[in-house]
Amino acid sequence: MSDQTFQEYPESAELPFLQRMLNQFTGLSKDILIYGISGSLGQLFVLFTVPILTRVLTVGEFGALDVIYAVNGYLILVMSFNIGAGLWRYYYEVSADERKDRQRMVSSLFWFVLSVGLPIALVIASFSQELSFYLFDTGEYTLAIRFAVLSMPVTAIYYIFIGIQRMKRRPINYLIINLGYSILYLILVVILVGILRIGLQGIFLAQLIAYSVAALVTIWLARDLLGFTFSKDWFFKMAAYGLPMLPAALLSWSLIAINRFILNNYVGVVQLGYYSLAGKITLAMSLVVSSFTLAWQPFMLSNLKSADARRLYVLTLNYYTIFTLLFAAGITIFAREIVLIIATPAYMASIPLICILLFRYILPGAEYITGVGIVISKKTIYTSLALAAAVVANLLVTLVLTPRYGILGAAFAEIAGFLVGGIVIFLVSQRLYPVDWNLRVISQSLLGYVGVAILSILLLRSPLSLVWFTVLRIAILSLYAAFLLRLIEPDQRKMLYALPRQVYVRVLERIRASVG
Repeated sequence: MSDQTFQEYPESAELPFLQRMLNQFTGLSKDILIYGISGSLGQLFVLFTVPILTRVLTVGEFGALDVIYAVNGYLILVMSFNIGAGLWRYYYEVSADERKDRQRMVSSLFWFVLSVGLPIALVIASFSQELSFYLFDTGEYTLAIRFAVLSMPVTAIYYIFIGIQRMKRRPINYLIINLGYSILYLILVVILVGILRIGLQGIFLAQLIAYSVAALVTIWLARDLLGFTFSKDWFFKMAAYGLPMLPAALLSWSLIAINRFILNNYVGVVQLGYYSLAGKITLAMSLVVSSFTLAWQPFMLSNLKSADARRLYVLTLNYYTIFTLLFAAGITIFAREIVLIIATPAYMASIPLICILLFRYILPGAEYITGVGIVISKKTIYTSLALAAAVVANLLVTLVLTPRYGILGAAFAEIAGFLVGGIVIFLVSQRLYPVDWNLRVISQSLLGYVGVAILSILLLRSPLSLVWFTVLRIAILSLYAAFLLRLIEPDQRKMLYALPRQVYVRVLERIRASVG
């Protein structure tokens, strides 16, 4: 059935939108595309390591890995106290001719991390055994925690200097270094964990070595900005900008990480291992959403003053919802095969979690669209308030649901946090910049997805043969795709069918132009 908003706009209004969206995405500068690809490499290589880790580590060790990563996320923020944000803020405020000022900024931050972050890491590393007993009631993970903590100062330094490559507008260096780190890390994991079988500590030893090599390379490439100097003026200026943003950064990480500690306490590392694998599988959705936001942000900013801006935003949310939920349905339908490919039958308990945890990426992606009012008004304080509300909701719902429903309750609690944050963003943005969003398309798409998820889980318990099991799932996915397409007007559907060819032609033209 057609929806009201799509009927409301004639084809002449839609054609510019779809064409402009296509032009915006395929017309992105080479630099932006390279940075986008580089940013996805880490997640992609994490997926590459999963088949190794799930076959070598026990389910409990795989769950413990998630807890240690959660601790690491907090530590990496403490290493530089978010002062690096101040470096990116002021780097371009001095001209390239005033290299001494840039050198003072970079050097001050570098020496701060070494003089403050490194001692903090050394002190924490000395209590690795105590941390292991506190987190896991065993000293088994002492060495893994020690390597993980010691890698944090190196990681912080790497982030500073890889960021400088971006500030210097050297996208090829940025891509090669990210790719080099990812490949080296993967090779080390294969050797240390897959071949030598040294266990969980091998993962963090690989991380320590790979980040150390990458940090040395980035420092060498930015050696012109590094000296034996420390500027109090520049340091305090950077700190004044970056330090107030530290609570928001901690809240942002807490939204993802806080339930790992609660799960570890209530259900243990084995159940957490199932949860962790489901989270790794949903990284596929993260790659899709990040690709969208890469194109969306410049498109949104370039159309803020457009007469039909609100129409563009409404249609963008509609299309985003339809296509992300269709992709999510595909993952949900074939979750069993995905789990068996990248893991073992021991992880089958992860399957029901996947259809829920996919929303940890879908919902934040939608906020980029519905939060346009906050962007226009420049009142970004509301983003921090929404984040705080999300973390509180996540924590409260986790404490209520996890003791009773275990990892399933934790999954719903995590999404509840993202949902609360999204609702706050939506309501505030609506007050600042009212948009007549088409809630009918959103709700129908979502209800259809819920139906697909329920049917998929029920089919897992059916006694059907593999052939009929596969045929039914393909039929369900096809029916859902047809249902979603029915939400789009016929003229728009024709244009959507033509998009893949248009993208192919444009990409081919860009490749030929580059070669030529």
